[in-house]
Amino acid sequence: MKKIFLKSKFFQIAVLSLLCCLIALPIQATKILDRLNLVGTGDDGAGYEAVNEDGDVYFADKLGGFIKIFLTFLGIVFLILIMYGGFLWMTAEGNEQQVEKAKQTIVNSTIGIVIVMLAYAITWFVIMKLGDATGFITGL
Repeated sequence: MKKIFLKSKFFQIAVLSLLCCLIALPIQATKILDRLNLVGTGDDGAGYEAVNEDGDVYFADKLGGFIKIFLTFLGIVFLILIMYGGFLWMTAEGNEQQVEKAKQTIVNSTIGIVIVMLAYAITWFVIMKLGDATGFITGL
């Protein structure tokens, strides 16, 4: 039985997908660290420097980098939950309880990601409008 599983298409696709993700991890880590100004210069040539007079990185830029990382993580969790719900639905074999569980997983994960994205959009809008009203340059 173990040999059959190792030769199955599902296992081969899963291993290939995992290897593709692992190959890209060092590249993504470098990009994230560069955006947080932890490595490299962080200067993209747009005339905006994320460093104050003392050479320290502004707190807002660090916080923005962490928020981007957190939203990326939430997007990955959403994708995994949708795939899990779809897998449950596909393997239900007529079991109504499992189909309901799959539907509930998909609906709950979709509601969750919509709430997170709306919260981010509302926060961004309010901060931009406050910045415009007070004359504060928001960096965009």
